[in-house]
Amino acid sequence: MDNTTFIRKMSNIRILKKAFTDHSSSNFLNDYQRGLRRLYHGDCFGSQEEHKLWLSRSTGYNAGFINADIMIRCDQDAIKKITLYACMNEGGR
Repeated sequence: MDNTTFIRKMSNIRILKKAFTDHSSSNFLNDYQRGLRRLYHGDCFGSQEEHKLWLSRSTGYNAGFINADIMIRCDQDAIKKITLYACMNEGGR
């Protein structure tokens, strides 16, 4: 991942964090940012043990680490409900 892409994605996450303030979305976005940081900085960001732990416990971290796109889905049954999810198959380093 190049510097421009990293900065743009981190900026986009900060914007999403202002819009999605519920607990699960906040956790997902925080973890996604952490995964992006690990992808960009490599072994300089956290230890290998921490990386393995995050990979095993966090969908958001995994999504950030593989540079997955974040999509926003509006639920037709509940007009106000908006859900964040990662397109894990469409992302890529």
